Amino acid sequence: MWDFVRLRENSIRRLAGGTPLGVSSAERTALGLKYRVPQWTQSGVTALVKQNQLVLTQHEKDLLGLEAMLSIFEIREELRGDWEKKAMANDRAFSCPAHGATMCRGTRPEEWNIALKCTHCQIRLDMILLTGSMTIIQQGIERRFPDART
Repeated sequence: MWDFVRLRENSIRRLAGGTPLGVSSAERTALGLKYRVPQWTQSGVTALVKQNQLVLTQHEKDLLGLEAMLSIFEIREELRGDWEKKAMANDRAFSCPAHGATMCRGTRPEEWNIALKCTHCQIRLDMILLTGSMTIIQQGIERRFPDART
């Protein structure tokens, strides 16, 4: 409001390396959007996109608002669509690094969105580590949250 740019930058830098401590990913996202702190918005949205099930408290829903929540869901769906496209384009796209057996989504609900398991040895592959995942998340944030650009 009073154009205290240096004071603002110093305050953000001193808050635990750019991230407020003790707040949920949804709260971090909301604070980043409200106060235009790109690091908080990016880290909050990235954490929300990566988590297995996006379950928010009513308080977090109120903080984020409908538009931000929908944007986060869209980024998650883009990511999931990319994983599916890679699996359909190349049968070996999701094969076990140990012996090449087929990898499939876990059968437990908490694994469905985040990991693949080998049908033979049960080794787990975190889908977020697959090539391009972080790029998709970053591009989604840049398109949907313009104030989050650094």
